Amino acid sequence: MSSPHKVAASVWDADDDEFDRWPVPENHKPRTKTASEDVPSDPTNIPSGSSNNSHAYAEPLILAERYTTLREASIRRAQIGEGLDEGLGLQNLQLDDTATDSIHATITELQDPNYSSPFGEDKNDELMKSFFSKKYRSLPPDAPARHMHIVETKDLIESKDPVIQYLRPRLCDGVATVLHETSPKCLDAFLDSRVKIFEWRRDVAKATKLNMCGIIRRVGNEVLVGTFRNLGFQCRFTYLVRSSICFNGMWTNVYANIGKGMTPRTSAGPMWARFEPSELPPEDLSPTDPLYALYIGRDLARYMFEVDFWDFVDSEGMSLEWEVDGVVTKGCMKRRSSREGSGEGQDSQDEDEE
Repeated sequence: MSSPHKVAASVWDADDDEFDRWPVPENHKPRTKTASEDVPSDPTNIPSGSSNNSHAYAEPLILAERYTTLREASIRRAQIGEGLDEGLGLQNLQLDDTATDSIHATITELQDPNYSSPFGEDKNDELMKSFFSKKYRSLPPDAPARHMHIVETKDLIESKDPVIQYLRPRLCDGVATVLHETSPKCLDAFLDSRVKIFEWRRDVAKATKLNMCGIIRRVGNEVLVGTFRNLGFQCRFTYLVRSSICFNGMWTNVYANIGKGMTPRTSAGPMWARFEPSELPPEDLSPTDPLYALYIGRDLARYMFEVDFWDFVDSEGMSLEWEVDGVVTKGCMKRRSSREGSGEGQDSQDEDEE
C-alpha cells in the first residue's frame, strides 16, 4: 500500500466538480430531502435550521479535518472542565422545549470521536440496537458490537428524533444491510467461508456526490468498501475503508483514506490493493488509526443508507452486480419490483429449511 503522505497526480484526473454538473436522477434522490452538500467553515458548528445529516456528503478531506477538530475540542473540554456540549455548536440545535441536558450530552457523545470505541461497545452501538432486524437468521440482532447486523434503514434515516439523526452504524452493519437489500443470496455468498473472492459492484456512468460507484470486496477475511468515480484509467475514491474479519465474525476497521485518492485501472480491472492519495492529510493523523478508521467507516455506512446504495436505475446508465469466485449475478432494481409478498427479502436459509 502506498504511503499516506505520497500525493499522486495524473493527466487523467478530472476536475473536482466535473461530474457534479450532471444532475442526480429524479427517482434516485436520497431519502433525507433536506441534506445539504455544503459544509460549515466550522465543522463542529451546526447552523440553525440545517440538516444534522449534511456531513454524510462532505468531501473526504473535510471529514478528516472535522474528525481532528472534534477530537481536539474534546481534549480541551476535558482539560478545562467544560460541559459535554460546550464547544460543539450544539447550542444552535433547534430542539423543542422538552429537550434536556441528557439529549445534549447524548448527541455530544455520538458526535465526539473520543467517546467511540474501535474495540468495544459505545453509545452508537447501544442506540443502534433498536434498529437491528431479525430478517436474516444468521445475523441475529442481539449479536455483539463489531458483528454484522441487518439495519431497518427506513426507521433509522427517516427518524425525526434529534438524537437518532446523529446516530451512525458501524461499517459491518452497513455492508450486511447493503448486501441483504441487494439480495439475501448476495449476503449468503459474502458470508460463505468457501468463497475466496467476493465482489459487489455498483457502476454509475455519470457519478455525482449523491450517486457514486461502489465496491464491497472480500478476499479471505480482508474487506474493502469504497465509493468512487470511474474515470477510465483510474478510480477516484471519496470513501475507502479496509477491514479485517476475525474467525468469530468480529470486524476491525484497519485503514481509512484521508482525502481523495486513486486506484489505477488496467485491462484486467481496478488494482484494488493500491491506493494513491491525491491530497495531503492533516498533521498527526494516520489512515491506520483505529479510531479514525471507525469514524470514517461509520460515516460511509450512513451515506450508503441515505442514498439507498443497493438500488439503481438502469435507464440512467447505472448497474449493479456481484461476483462469487468468477461467477457474476446481475442485481435487480428495487423500485421496479415490490419485495413485499414476493418472498424476496427473506433469509435464503429459511427457504432451504422449508
